[in-house]
Amino acid sequence: MGRVLVVEEEESIRNFISLVLIKMGCEVTVAGNGDEGLSLFRKGSFDLVLTDLTRLNPYEREDIDP
Repeated sequence: MGRVLVVEEEESIRNFISLVLIKMGCEVTVAGNGDEGLSLFRKGSFDLVLTDLTRLNPYEREDIDP
């Protein structure tokens, strides 16, 4: 179906989301925090990114350019 990057600090939530996506036929890459997720995002090519960016301040969000 596509390549999905899941960025989630909570391991149980990260695992659940990944399992559902894999069963749907997606190729899933996971990251346990925003820094790791951003690094993977910059290195890879993803069709979808699932993340919770509430911990980043507004200035850090402006630095993220897809």
